Amino acid sequence: MRKDQAVAIQNSEQGVQRVRTAGPAGTLHGLAWDDLRFFLQVDRLGSLRAAATAEKVTVNTVRARIEKLEAGYGAPLLRRTRTGSAPTDAGEAVLEVAREMQRAAQASPRDTSRNVLIAPGEVRLFCSEGLGLLWLTPRLGGLRQHLGGVTVNLAIDYDLSRDRSSHADISLAFHKPQDPDMVTSRLATLHYMVFAAPSYLREHGIPATFDDMRRHRIVEQVTPGVNSGLIDFFLGTERPDGLIPIRTNSSLAQLWAVANGAGIAPMPTFVRAVTRNVVPIGPPLNLRFDLFCSYHASGRGSPAVEAVLAWLRRCFDGGDHPWFRDHFVHPDAFGTAGKGGRVVSLFDNLIDPVARS
Repeated sequence: MRKDQAVAIQNSEQGVQRVRTAGPAGTLHGLAWDDLRFFLQVDRLGSLRAAATAEKVTVNTVRARIEKLEAGYGAPLLRRTRTGSAPTDAGEAVLEVAREMQRAAQASPRDTSRNVLIAPGEVRLFCSEGLGLLWLTPRLGGLRQHLGGVTVNLAIDYDLSRDRSSHADISLAFHKPQDPDMVTSRLATLHYMVFAAPSYLREHGIPATFDDMRRHRIVEQVTPGVNSGLIDFFLGTERPDGLIPIRTNSSLAQLWAVANGAGIAPMPTFVRAVTRNVVPIGPPLNLRFDLFCSYHASGRGSPAVEAVLAWLRRCFDGGDHPWFRDHFVHPDAFGTAGKGGRVVSLFDNLIDPVARS
């Protein structure tokens, strides 16, 4: 190790440790945008603590992101200053790449001739039904102004176990694609709780334990790539008669059934941000799933691809949308945890309770 590198490590801000991998120094391949975004914040604000405050995460979260970048790059990226942190020479090199990515993502793509897409004039985005219908569809209007004349093809996928990377310009999935030509980064985290309609709880009571849940009705989603067998770990494999009155492959159907009092169901906490017709109930499941965003390496720099990637980062920004943060935020705190200070329920007019026939 060079002397100046050793000094930089010793002077690095407390908690940012020595690189733990033996990879070649100066390697930019594989650095994730999510981590680079935190690094940009540290550089802009001058300290880990200030970046953590701005991102509404803990200092340890920011520190872990920087450590991950240092491990991937093979050199220390920060040094300690009197007021906080500053980039090392290696850090400046990484920051330049991060700023270039940021500029490309924020640019409005007018020159569609530079697009590298599977189908000319169309950018294909694959995602699950729940995310596509409940979260992304209401926000598509905000994407149009950034795509010029390019059509966005939002393809809803019910088979979450299949790798669609060969058919998609950009794909959202809960596992990383096997295609080595795909550039992948973690976009968000989905946290799960059990939800029910207030009408159901008034009639059947609130389950306080997992044993209590065995005396309730569960609306189950079963589709490839969804581990519905997880319910066995909480309730056991011996299921009482009538435990599951409804089974569907649609997350929207599951949500609508629960909102209309058909039963209870484990669902991602963001459903509370799209409808007030379901409420979270205990006990907590402590289940979390990482959401990955992938795109073809050949599409890097493609204006349409970069515009969709920037839009997706806004859609899943944990600062604005606390239900997508790394750490669990209870739905009861959604109204105060986001920057806007309130939750806008987008689907209450759609997922309204209906009269029982």
